[in-house]
Amino acid sequence: MKMRKSLIGNSVLVLALMVALSSCGIIGVASTATGVGVLHTELEKERFSDRLDDAAQAYLKDHANSPCTNDEDKVMPELLVYIKEQGKRHGVDRAIKRLNAIYEDETYSEDVRASALYHIAVIHFRKEYSNPRLGVHYLVKIHDEFPGEYQCIFEDTPWRREMIKKLHIPEDTLPAAAFQN
Repeated sequence: MKMRKSLIGNSVLVLALMVALSSCGIIGVASTATGVGVLHTELEKERFSDRLDDAAQAYLKDHANSPCTNDEDKVMPELLVYIKEQGKRHGVDRAIKRLNAIYEDETYSEDVRASALYHIAVIHFRKEYSNPRLGVHYLVKIHDEFPGEYQCIFEDTPWRREMIKKLHIPEDTLPAAAFQN
């Protein structure tokens, strides 16, 4: 946070000096506008990265007590890096497209394809504008298409009931076959 304030303070100082020292008002205004635009873009990237880190930490905290003993419910760190690199505007959409391509490619093993679906579900549950119904849709696909994968998330446990409440999953979206109570 200290570094961010320093960066902002230095950027504002440089922009102010550019305006004060420019001999032509138009060049000064254009330089200032460009500098402000660059600063705004960098701050947006940093905020997005911070929100993504916060979401990842919340996920890790939520899944600390998960019944999954083989870490199958852990998010791939590479996915978070990929989303950050792609940025706020395209990161989530591109990650979903890439994961969907992995799921559709039958040359991958069932556990890899199921993992792709699981990560798509997690994204839909956890993204800024979450879509729990779509997240459930992908979990049901895992249950139906890959019956040996991710069984720990379908078992009726206090953890699962807590996650249903926390993620605001509508009860009517939980098919009885996949989510036994």
